[in-house]
Amino acid sequence: IIGCEDEYGLSSNSTPYNFTVDTTAPIVIIDGPPNGTVYDNVPTVQLNYTVTDNLDPLLSCEIIINGFLEDTNSAANNTPQSRTLSLADGNKTWYVRCSDNAGNIGFSETRWFRVIGSPTVILIDPTNQSYMQGSLIEFEYFAEDGWADITIAFPLNILEIDRINRLAEP
Repeated sequence: IIGCEDEYGLSSNSTPYNFTVDTTAPIVIIDGPPNGTVYDNVPTVQLNYTVTDNLDPLLSCEIIINGFLEDTNSAANNTPQSRTLSLADGNKTWYVRCSDNAGNIGFSETRWFRVIGSPTVILIDPTNQSYMQGSLIEFEYFAEDGWADITIAFPLNILEIDRINRLAEP
């Protein structure tokens, strides 16, 4: 309550206000995955953490992967959180940053994991169901893998191609 009095002795008091001074940052603990986990050919990654705070029942949290904001959510105090994300191939470092209503910010430790997915290959030419002539067939394709070298294989049935060529001869 704040009171004041003027030069004539008249006084007034403010309406009472309650507020809390909070200088304690939330504590953020990573529950999983273990450091160095390899996700091999899976579509998603599950990241788990728990945040606790001395006062705030609901905290604002962010998952940072390789230095960039990847996910946000509101986390209930002292309640395990599980976030499922789709991520590109490669090594990932990650941590969680949570803030309470007073603006205190807590950080988890930094961990890392690796995502390894299947390579992508797209046959551009010849097109599907196309007809070719000549004995030399050139293939145009796009192949990519974010993690490893790629070996391209063309499992052609040479006997079938030879049979077709013999049928076409006069």
